[in-house]
Amino acid sequence: MLFHAKQLLYDLGQMNLKMRNLSYQGLVRIGVCTTIGHKLIYPILEKFQNLYPSVNIQVEIGNSSYIEQKILSYDLDIAIIQMESPCSELTCIDFLDDKLMLVCHPENPLAEQTIKINQLSSEPIIAREPGSRTQKMLQDIFDESHIIPNVTWICKSIDSIKEAVIHNKGIALLSQYLIQDELKNRKIAKINLEEYNFTRKFYISYHKNKHLTEYIHNFIMLCSTITDENPLKVR
Repeated sequence: MLFHAKQLLYDLGQMNLKMRNLSYQGLVRIGVCTTIGHKLIYPILEKFQNLYPSVNIQVEIGNSSYIEQKILSYDLDIAIIQMESPCSELTCIDFLDDKLMLVCHPENPLAEQTIKINQLSSEPIIAREPGSRTQKMLQDIFDESHIIPNVTWICKSIDSIKEAVIHNKGIALLSQYLIQDELKNRKIAKINLEEYNFTRKFYISYHKNKHLTEYIHNFIMLCSTITDENPLKVR
């Protein structure tokens, strides 16, 4: 009941703003998970703002669990999150495929090697914060193998993780889309893990009871033009 009341108050607020200012074209509140927010959201937003220069945009970046809760409480209109939510109150639309890579400093003995999971048991691990679904993917593999990882860093930002790897502080799991430059410039190196394929999907998500405005529909359409081959280009 509280969530429905918040949605009603938000809609009434939008109507009042329009009545006060006829040139006002609305507000779109967009949530994005940390990986998408680091780099991939910007070409979508630039295209959207070119189409609707008078629409106000609020963007909130956080891990997928946090963003999902903001959608459920009607504090966000639409979001891009990692993995399809099991929550029946959310609608999820397939957005983008991703592959995660284990990475380390190029001078690490495991760099460019194919290893077994137990070889990571004594290695320093650079982890994401609790609630991160990227971190959950890695933790699930450790749990399956009955390994307690040697977590030496816990980071909330992608940049801090990459900097820790570049400074040879440990091994991390990162999206392929976020490390292309660092791999090309040999600042970091990948590690291949036997028997495991770190693949995932990102989803556009919104509350099933949410009224979708023209702007939100068109935001979804823009997202649909993204391709796995070139996610930084919006057609």
